[in-house]
Amino acid sequence: MKNQKIKLSIILMLCIGLATVEAQVAIITLGGNASSNSGSVSYTVGQLLFNTNYVSNGSITNGIQLPFEIYNVLGLKEFRGKSMNLYVYPNPTTDFFILKVDNDFNNELSYQIFDTSGRLLSNKKVLVNETKIEVRDFVTATYFLKIYQKNREIKTIKIIKKQKG
Repeated sequence: MKNQKIKLSIILMLCIGLATVEAQVAIITLGGNASSNSGSVSYTVGQLLFNTNYVSNGSITNGIQLPFEIYNVLGLKEFRGKSMNLYVYPNPTTDFFILKVDNDFNNELSYQIFDTSGRLLSNKKVLVNETKIEVRDFVTATYFLKIYQKNREIKTIKIIKKQKG
């Protein structure tokens, strides 16, 4: 009789325990990163379920692999009726990249380069339409180039510094 109570207690605890267990629901068969001169992509094959939660000022998606996105800061009143075209190339880079501005905003522009921990590495004014920015001495990593007009951030661009060779 005592053994039956112990067995019943163990079965009951297992049922309660299994009902509260949370585990990974995706069986990932393949995944990785692919890149070319025009960009890069991270992918996962086999993910069946994901969940998106919405709040008043944004959303978050829970899943296996999510991209890192950088959004442009838009809505500055100074840009109504004007267009600004900014180009950064080559990206990824090894020694330097070019910041090209296609219009006459350059006398008001400056840039800052930050590492992923938020440390400021460079802070300079944009003096010409094509500015060569040296990153030869930077370690291989991801950096953020922030473009400012009159001390107001207008764009953030992810820069990838890769190894030579």
